[in-house]
Order: sequence, then structure tokens, then C-alpha cells
Amino acid sequence: MAFKLSLKLKRCHGNDEQQVFYKIDGQRFKNERTLKLSSSTEYEIELTIKPRHEISSMAIQGTDVSLTKVLTRNNDDVADIVDKNAYTGSWNTIGMPPKKDGERYQMPVTIQIPEIGEFVTHLQCKLYRESDTEHVTWGQPLHWIEFDCQKLSDRSFIDIFKESYR
Repeated sequence: MAFKLSLKLKRCHGNDEQQVFYKIDGQRFKNERTLKLSSSTEYEIELTIKPRHEISSMAIQGTDVSLTKVLTRNNDDVADIVDKNAYTGSWNTIGMPPKKDGERYQMPVTIQIPEIGEFVTHLQCKLYRESDTEHVTWGQPLHWIEFDCQKLSDRSFIDIFKESYR
């Protein structure tokens, strides 16, 4: 069974949402791409699954993310809404100190999909001081991280066969 999970992060600053950025690190670290996040900061999460399946829970860095199912959005194509489920939630980086140069977090993300199984991945992140508004915005703007996945009937885990940053 093949499906696509898409994850979007936006930095919350008061009533304002700000773009999250990533950079390409090449082979210097475990993953080629690094998300640039601020410490002690709240992030809005949007999660979609296509084709439509229910998501029962999500955790990032061991912290549960309370998800709310989104019924419709004005900017979506009607056919697209019918074929996917969308969820929103919030998560924060409180308790995650900024990293020094050359250091990255391997942040675990787990998503429970009752009909399919457990999705597990690690996002590579660099955390900056909350007051650092310059370095955290260097790089490419992150619109979505897309995971093309497959669950084989004879296995208990979900394979990620493609990860794309858009």
C-alpha cells in the first residue's frame, strides 16, 4: 500500500506566522538537508496524508503533538480535498538549546496511522538562539517535506522510499 505524507512547519511569532528555512549540507552530516529552527519557539504544523487515512497521533522529539483534523481549506482543489486528510497542530522547541557550529539534532518524528502502522523518521535540525533572526533565515524556504511511503503486507513497518523538500 503506497501513500504520501506531507509535513509543513511555520514559526509562530505572536499572531504572525513566519517561514521556516532549510539548507543543503551535502554529506557533512547524517542527512543532506538541515531544518533551521529557533530555540524556545512555537511552530504550527500541518500534516496531510494522501490517499485519505486517519492519523491517530504524532510526536516530535518525544513530545505529543495534539492534532486537529481540518475539514476544508479555501486554497485547495475540491478533488484534492476528497482524496486526502489534513491535520494541524502546534509544537515547540522549549528545552532544546541552540546547537554549536557543526552540530545537528536528529529529531525523531513518529506518526500513528491505525490502518497502516507507525511512520518513523528523523529530521535533521540546527537550532539557533530565539533572538537570532539572521542565520535562521539563510537557505531555501521550506514549503513542504513530502514522504513517499509504502507498507508491504508482510512487514510491520512503513518504508520511506523518497523524501523531498519543497
